[in-house]
Amino acid sequence: MESFPNRCPTSNSCRPILGLRAVKLPSRQSTLFPYLILTVLLIRSLMLKGSLQGILYYLTPKFDRLKDPRVWVDAATQIFFSLGCCSGSLIAMSSFNPFKNNCCSAFSSYTY
Repeated sequence: MESFPNRCPTSNSCRPILGLRAVKLPSRQSTLFPYLILTVLLIRSLMLKGSLQGILYYLTPKFDRLKDPRVWVDAATQIFFSLGCCSGSLIAMSSFNPFKNNCCSAFSSYTY
């Protein structure tokens, strides 16, 4: 019977013997690759025309928008969808509502 060498990273027949060592390099490469791509995209987007104006628009707060009730309704809806998934409230709400129910009026009645 033929014995396997201690280190054979290219042979598929010895991968079960290597165990975690065979997974370590691809795991490191696959976890660093998204960060590399994001860094390249960030540098590329900063070189585009008008990028500084876009960053300033993104980082400048508009406090007068807090007076708009639509913003608060959207925020409450987002919180419901973000936190409600684990407790099953989305399934409960959808199972007891009629098909043509106006959900926007239901949410607005809770927020006012």
